[in-house]
Amino acid sequence: MSLVTPPELALLLVADSHVMIRRVLRCYAAAGDPSRLELVVAALRGADVTEAKLHAEGFRHARVIDGGGGDLAIAEARAARAATAPLVVFAQAHAYPMPGFVDTILNARRSGRWAVVGPRMECANPRSAMARASMRIGYGSWWGGGERGPTDMVAGHSSAYDRVALLSLGDDLEKLLPAGRQLQLELGARGGENFFEPAACVEIVNASERNAFVADQFRQGRLVGGERSIRWSAARRLAYAAGSPLIPTVRLARILAEVVRAGKPRLTASELPALVVGLVVSATGELVGYLFGKSTDSASQEISFHRLLYVREEDREGDGDEDRLACR
Repeated sequence: MSLVTPPELALLLVADSHVMIRRVLRCYAAAGDPSRLELVVAALRGADVTEAKLHAEGFRHARVIDGGGGDLAIAEARAARAATAPLVVFAQAHAYPMPGFVDTILNARRSGRWAVVGPRMECANPRSAMARASMRIGYGSWWGGGERGPTDMVAGHSSAYDRVALLSLGDDLEKLLPAGRQLQLELGARGGENFFEPAACVEIVNASERNAFVADQFRQGRLVGGERSIRWSAARRLAYAAGSPLIPTVRLARILAEVVRAGKPRLTASELPALVVGLVVSATGELVGYLFGKSTDSASQEISFHRLLYVREEDREGDGDEDRLACR
């Protein structure tokens, strides 16, 4: 009689339809034996996701849970609590793991008791200057690799978290999930350490339509400002708001310093205007976050959640009928 080995890694996905996640499921299936993985899908109200469909994709250990009415943080927290594997990855429909991702992450985890293990991030639609600018603003530290080992921060999504450490946050988990930086800072305050594993790679699609790019940068900035200042006094909020005009200059200097590191993608002339605009818009969102907190409107999550709807048609064009934004 054969013994079934419990899965070591759980994939957590939020979905409003099966079609939405079908592509990324195939990527994870190709990145590691899906029978070794646990899949937990938090289905938003009205979603046509079923366990039978997930089993048909090759995921033996698959569960569908109620993800609620649309708040992504609540849905992700529910998925984390429903999982049983010791490590959980907050996956996204527009973030594709490359072959070997699963084994590489698990091997890195075995090298130490890390709270979070993060992969190298790559841009899935690099022909767009706005997509590349988004990549530098959101994922520059992990784009193109870096030194393997302990680190202060890794990508918020697509990284593997110690499930027990996450659950120790209790009701704060939903509050911290929208901003990966604040989540990892809290885990670090409790003794958790992060590990960067550049041999594991995830390609992520970035918004490349102009209006979507601007709206997404504002949303991300407001989220950062709102999460950072949630426990601050009014005086401290005002002080940071007053200093927010300096943020684009400081961040641009950091990005330019990052570019010269070995292996980092070079900054093109066509990309620089989009980068400057993105940093200014993001800083404006951060200012609003300091003054008024993060947005509670679920519609503000739309571009991040349905990212594939907000890319230029040129980004999709491949050879023949191939979609360039499919995993490779």
